[in-house]
Amino acid sequence: MRRAIVVALFALLMSNAGAFALDPAKIAAVTKAADAFVALAADSEKTGKVPRQTDAAVKALLDTVFDTAVLEKDGAQPMAELQNVNAWNMSVLKIGLVYMLAGTGVKEIGALPQTPEMMAKVDGNTVTFAPEVGRYLDTQIKLQMAIIDTVQVFIRAASRAQLDNANVRSGIAKIRAGTAQTIGGAISTLQLPAQTDDWRRSRLQVLEAMAPKAVKFLGAEESQGLRAAFAEAADTMAAPEIKARMQKLAAVFGAP
Repeated sequence: MRRAIVVALFALLMSNAGAFALDPAKIAAVTKAADAFVALAADSEKTGKVPRQTDAAVKALLDTVFDTAVLEKDGAQPMAELQNVNAWNMSVLKIGLVYMLAGTGVKEIGALPQTPEMMAKVDGNTVTFAPEVGRYLDTQIKLQMAIIDTVQVFIRAASRAQLDNANVRSGIAKIRAGTAQTIGGAISTLQLPAQTDDWRRSRLQVLEAMAPKAVKFLGAEESQGLRAAFAEAADTMAAPEIKARMQKLAAVFGAP
């Protein structure tokens, strides 16, 4: 399960995504802020030092990229507009990669050696930079929720011929897989022993909001995988309240 967050980052970098009629000015601001953050984090893969949100200037950049209020207000939009949400996704991922890969010696997720030492380093970064990584994960999940809403609207309105189109089927399958991997990656972070329960509670709020949407969108195999992942994570929790919340999330995704 620990490798799931790395897999999720890689999968989303490679995946198709849904679409939102976002204000171009918003996307331009997000892209500019993400690029400015990456510039501030130059050589962080070597030094292990990254910009923190305790710095007011850094916080302003993260606030710009991680503010999803416009998505929550506007809701689902036509599938035709892919470019804006893809650009936002990439900006979020740029920031997430900086934190996750700090001190690993690599800048790209595909170059990360799949060794126990590197996996431990990524896990450690998740804890060391927990405030920023938490915001990153929340934004990733909220973007995926909005994607689900948009794809579901398309599916309900599409003709049988459209839904039978090979490219459409493939695109929806990739979005479903990306959704499952995003949730799986978040679950893996909850199991890290050094994470605080308050941090877990914050992530659970977003996962609890996403779960009812996700279970209606995902296939049976994907839902079963997430049920098992939540159940496994629940078994590792010491706090009764957190354990119970994870067990409820497992139940949302169905019985074994």
